[in-house]
Amino acid sequence: MGIASSIYKKLESHARLNGIQKIHTDASKIAKPFFLKAGFEIDEREIVIRNNIEFERYKMSKEL
Repeated sequence: MGIASSIYKKLESHARLNGIQKIHTDASKIAKPFFLKAGFEIDEREIVIRNNIEFERYKMSKEL
């Protein structure tokens, strides 16, 4: 198991133990496959500009 997967599993477990029913993230284009594999759905695609550079990111969520 990779580091990101290990951290994510602990965070999701903590959320479930605390009664959180839905979690959200703003994922980069590179991180999107990780979150899809973890069961997240894409809610919205957006383009943000930082220092005159466009970045694609995704608002994603998962029902727990």
